[in-house]
Amino acid sequence: MKILIIGGTQFVGRHLVEALLRDNHTITLFHRGKTNQNLFPQVEEILGDRDGETGKLSGREWDICIDTCGYVPRVVRLSADLLRDKVELYLFISTGSVYHADNEAGMTEDSRLKDTIDESEEEVGRYTYGPLKVMCENVVTEVFPDNHLIIRPGIIIAPYDPTDRLVYWLRRFAIAEQVLCPDNRDQPVQLIDMRDLAEWLAKLIARKQTGIFNAVGPDRPVLLGDLVSRWQAMFATVAEPVWVSPQFLSDAQLDFGALPLWMNGEQSSYSHFQISGDKAREAGLKHRPLEDSFRDTYDWDQQRGQPKLTIGLTREREQELLKQYSKS
Repeated sequence: MKILIIGGTQFVGRHLVEALLRDNHTITLFHRGKTNQNLFPQVEEILGDRDGETGKLSGREWDICIDTCGYVPRVVRLSADLLRDKVELYLFISTGSVYHADNEAGMTEDSRLKDTIDESEEEVGRYTYGPLKVMCENVVTEVFPDNHLIIRPGIIIAPYDPTDRLVYWLRRFAIAEQVLCPDNRDQPVQLIDMRDLAEWLAKLIARKQTGIFNAVGPDRPVLLGDLVSRWQAMFATVAEPVWVSPQFLSDAQLDFGALPLWMNGEQSSYSHFQISGDKAREAGLKHRPLEDSFRDTYDWDQQRGQPKLTIGLTREREQELLKQYSKS
């Protein structure tokens, strides 16, 4: 099939391209050329900004469009309107963050979504990300009412992840020191390997599947305390988790993301890590062991030279907090 991918060179799109090439699809990438240009020399690239330069796609047709980087409804509409009669299926990568905070654990694809916000708000942030994605979904279902495929992933992990959410913890537990951990050991965490997601999406694309699917993992629920135990075992070090009370962390006024994967002790937010993935698994989604994802991601981080992290506490700030906590 002929497949257009908007994005496709950094993380989510990169793994998708690799999976689709293995199935011998003909791929066109439409991206700005800011990351990994010419990463796939056998693939056609059209360079342009989706916000204002979608005209570069005019006069072309594809079987499927995969939108990996739609965050603002106005911008998603530009590509959706242009491709309305030019593709048979529009696949939109959304997020599990579209679900309303009042939902109970086990929410399905039919559960209540976040309320929309004013369309003039286009800054993507902690509180606007979910609502904006809801509005992007609305655009896709409006323009492609019968031929849309919307995927709502949980936290995606794998090599090439630019967020460093997992790498932060892997680096910490790779060294024989104390590691500051939020004492919410019973907090659920949902992680999905992008390579598993890509392989599954390739199968959905092959049969031109439509509908909405939660893409969350692993198969069995995992808690934050379980992850810490797995990271300790993975490195076989004497790295000691120091379980710090949520109240202490709250008083420390940490920035959002200072401790990746932690929901800031907000029990009401736990439902966001308890999304049902039954529909996707019934449609063929399979998950590799988390340990494989952890090891491959850590090896990739070492190969890239372990650059400065984009998220999390600095080692100095962590040591400062540990010292304060020991005296409290």
